[in-house]
Amino acid sequence: MKKVTYQDLYEFNFLSDVSYSPDGKHALFAKHNACEDKNGYRSYIWLLDSESGETKQLTFGGDEKGAKWLDNETIVFTSNRGGKGKAPKTDYYKLSLEGGEAQPFFTIPERAVSAEPMGDGKFLAAIVKHCEGKEERPDDEALDG
Repeated sequence: MKKVTYQDLYEFNFLSDVSYSPDGKHALFAKHNACEDKNGYRSYIWLLDSESGETKQLTFGGDEKGAKWLDNETIVFTSNRGGKGKAPKTDYYKLSLEGGEAQPFFTIPERAVSAEPMGDGKFLAAIVKHCEGKEERPDDEALDG
């Protein structure tokens, strides 16, 4: 049996954020894989047809996750498509399964770990906040010290 090396980890895929459509015909999931160049992970949103078992990649930016259903044909997900800024924020995008590009939907001016649709266009978000009163630094600065 061959020993596992760190290069082998780049071949693994990890799935998360499974969410079924309201009618149960489809499921969304995020597919993650390690990226040596990024020194982190790339993640994409995929669609599963629960009747045929076929899958289809929906996003291609490499930083999409947390997809939720707005209705049977529309999803919302988070992505860092605008780049990293100085202040923490979380951008959400809306995408129709009928095609087209993802459109900016809303921004939470904090780092959100999830946002759940509550109906009537409202969302319940869980955010990351430091209790010590220190300002949070963007992820890329936090590694620098």
